[in-house]
Amino acid sequence: MAPIKTNNPYASYFDFFSKTGKDVVSNASTGIQATGGDKTTIGGKVYHVFTGPDTFQITDNSGSVEYVLVGGGGGTGGMEYHNGGGGAGGYRTGTQSFGPGNHTVIVGAGGDATGNGVVGGSGGFSRLGSLYVGGGGGGSAYVDAAAGTGSVSPQGSDGGSGGGGSSSGSTVKEGALGGPYGNPGGDGSGSAPNYGGGGGGGSGGAGVDGTNVGNGHGGIGTKVPSTFQQPTLPPAGKGAAGPGGDPAFWFAGGGGGSSYSDGAGGKGGGPGGPYAGGGNGSTGQADAGATNTGGGAGGSERDGAPGSGRTGGSGIVLIAYPT
Repeated sequence: MAPIKTNNPYASYFDFFSKTGKDVVSNASTGIQATGGDKTTIGGKVYHVFTGPDTFQITDNSGSVEYVLVGGGGGTGGMEYHNGGGGAGGYRTGTQSFGPGNHTVIVGAGGDATGNGVVGGSGGFSRLGSLYVGGGGGGSAYVDAAAGTGSVSPQGSDGGSGGGGSSSGSTVKEGALGGPYGNPGGDGSGSAPNYGGGGGGGSGGAGVDGTNVGNGHGGIGTKVPSTFQQPTLPPAGKGAAGPGGDPAFWFAGGGGGSSYSDGAGGKGGGPGGPYAGGGNGSTGQADAGATNTGGGAGGSERDGAPGSGRTGGSGIVLIAYPT
């Protein structure tokens, strides 16, 4: 094509092939385009809820996402009574930039139930790309098992909450320390008549010590940021009910301990603290941690057979970004 001719003395300063305003608008970024998990759009935001291993795949554009990572809650041990509650999975939230490509998602499993004086299993870690959070520590089992600390991911520095301690006669098992994304569990009591087990640590607070009167409550969990408090999210993304009748969106509460006569510890899940158990010690049933909440399991009931501990609740990964 021949050069454009003009008598305008300023023509050398013009770019005749630049984009018009209309061209610029038509080529502007339209936001992250991604797949993975249970995807839904609510009020101008896109949400991905991951309840198991998956891939957060960005197919176009890049940008910052909001996230919530919750590790698996700790399990509890068996063997009769006054066992500690399981620690909550680690809880981590923030923003992170992601570019196009595949970003690994791992959801931590709940810690195993054990028995015969063996501390409950630690919860598994959760992952979103390069971000990690550890699981909760197992609750101490009656007789001779010390409580578990919050487990960590391969990075080794992001453990969840510690498990609650148990007691055996005058021997007190101390609750374990939590990690940077959790809190310590409560101590067990070696005093009659109830020898209360300590509650597992929660993401929002430490587990409560057991006493000679009864068992310790699990530490309170954490309510997710307002961004994620969407009633139409998939059920798994809503967590558990919170204190004072707050309906949902709480995660990573510690499991309650058990005691000689005050029954079994309740599951963690949301707030943790109110789930201390109660009722007849010989017939109470401990609760497993709530699925996809990172809640710690409750301490097993009085006179439970070996193996009567409970499993911790699995974790979850949540992502949100503008449409």
